[in-house]
Amino acid sequence: MRTSPRQLVLLLLGLGLAACGGPPVGDADASADARAPRSDAALPDGGPPGGADALVLTVTSTRSDWSPREVLNDGAALRWTVAGPGVDERSVDDDAPTFDLSGSSGPVTVTVESADAFAGVTSFQLDDAGVTAIEGASLLSAATTFALRNNPVRSIDVSGLARVDNLTIRSGALEAIDLGALSTLRLLWIYDNALTELDLSANPNLEYVNATGNRLPAEALDRIVMTLDAHGQRDGELLLAGNAGGLTMAAQAAYQSLVEKGWRVDVPAPVPGVRTVEAWKSLLDAEWAGDRADAIAQSTSGNDRQQYYFMFYALEGLVHGWMATGDLALLDDALMLIENTIADAVPVAGNNAGYLGWPSDEARYGARRAAEGTSLWEIYLYRMVGTLLRVMHHSPTLRAMRDYQARYDAILEFTRTHIWEKWVQVDPTGLSQIYRSRTHIASHWARLGMELHLITGERAYLDVFEAISFRGMPLWSGESLRSRLLDNPADPAAFALYQEWESPNMQDTSHGADIISFWATAIENRMYWGQGEHADDAARLVALVDSVIWTSDEPLLHAANWDGTGGSNSTDAGFHGSLTVGRFDPALQNRIETYVSPSTAPLSDTQAMGIGAYNRRILDHGRPVYPERYIPLDGR
Repeated sequence: MRTSPRQLVLLLLGLGLAACGGPPVGDADASADARAPRSDAALPDGGPPGGADALVLTVTSTRSDWSPREVLNDGAALRWTVAGPGVDERSVDDDAPTFDLSGSSGPVTVTVESADAFAGVTSFQLDDAGVTAIEGASLLSAATTFALRNNPVRSIDVSGLARVDNLTIRSGALEAIDLGALSTLRLLWIYDNALTELDLSANPNLEYVNATGNRLPAEALDRIVMTLDAHGQRDGELLLAGNAGGLTMAAQAAYQSLVEKGWRVDVPAPVPGVRTVEAWKSLLDAEWAGDRADAIAQSTSGNDRQQYYFMFYALEGLVHGWMATGDLALLDDALMLIENTIADAVPVAGNNAGYLGWPSDEARYGARRAAEGTSLWEIYLYRMVGTLLRVMHHSPTLRAMRDYQARYDAILEFTRTHIWEKWVQVDPTGLSQIYRSRTHIASHWARLGMELHLITGERAYLDVFEAISFRGMPLWSGESLRSRLLDNPADPAAFALYQEWESPNMQDTSHGADIISFWATAIENRMYWGQGEHADDAARLVALVDSVIWTSDEPLLHAANWDGTGGSNSTDAGFHGSLTVGRFDPALQNRIETYVSPSTAPLSDTQAMGIGAYNRRILDHGRPVYPERYIPLDGR
């Protein structure tokens, strides 16, 4: 694309993020050494500093060279006064003095006064100054440049900056800001904060906006694009990457219009979905109507022949569908299935004496399992129960409705005692019932541990999650899911995984779908997977499903193994946990919506339709209906 004159000017000014992760070169910046001449006017000696006509900073810095980055002032010299525990109180008449705060033992107050009401201050910038609060910023009414970089302020009143042209606030903590009075604002650097909303409707002159690294959901991002388009400026730049949501189809026309006006936008244009949440919900309702009787029969079976294991698929679809749509009928059915299993629990014996459970069929599975039950069948279902409980835990308004709190409490108590505690106490040292020999079975316990930790905060649950995920299990020579990952030989951009801790056998696709679902949930929970140095986990899962496992659209076929070997078949395409990664990639989700339907998806259609609805909800809105307290993807 040809560079416009305005974009060339912005480039020459150095606008853009610094390559080394520091503040952008040119955000509200000028030479730190520039010092404009001051007038001879001075403040009177004596009297306490501060007051309604003073700028007051609360500072937690212990720097020995504390100083503003830049103050450009052609008016009366400023008087700076520092006071606080461990710091000698003193005043200096200078535009940019240096103070030694290394002895500070608590918050320091820095007061800035001006004999001419700051009439000559045109630029005021503080970098890495430890400013946690600022009062009186609106006194800088003559300033055209104002900047606070790397100062952890949560709020600031900028309403008096009536002439500001270039505004930078990078705090890591700023939760809200009102720009309604800044009609002259042209360049806005508001990146790496905690904003969930950014109203630019009163700033018609904006031609550069950097709002990367905030918590802005999809709806807020849409409004920014539509607002800037309505302002009509040309050849600007808009940076929105690293926020909580992505642009939705609501902003598609405005996005295209901005691009046609010469704007550069750093996030992709909205991708139209093939199937709406409402369309997915209609499919889910139809499939659940057909599956419901079988699921109820499984829930009241006593689990003697693995029925709860197979009931999981319906439960996963119901939970995802409820989270995507808020339909309480789906939640009620999910709770009913779980409560049926609890009602069927009986006292068990052997190593599990003193607990409730479900004896397995003795003729088929032997005396021990007839006495104790079968741990795999229980954890396979109850990992999803853990997810449902965590979503309810983070939905206090929901729990206050009807009898949901009591039902939540009862299911949580049963899960903690008669699932988790029961199987841990069999081998409390080695945790042999938890750290299973197969990666996918161990991942079930990691998922339940993650969910119970998020509910209770208890370390024991987190220890299991972390040991299986990355710290390593003593029972298996310190191996973990992370240690058994490798670059996929079919596509190095994708993951591959060994299916056992001490053998090189490749993970099979059907069981591996449960691991993918676990990882997708952990990424949303901000629990290790997809975090920090592993930020590419989601992309690698997308590549695994899209380019390696999913081998044919029509007919719908998946490879038997994670490295693409073993041939392709429709049965492996029926284990729909792998579809969960569609929430991370619009193109993959569109592929799902084009080729996965009740007529093409084998096995549990309820599961597939619920997951599909949830994925589309995340992509379109940046968050589900439930949980109420949700940290959106790419949020903090």
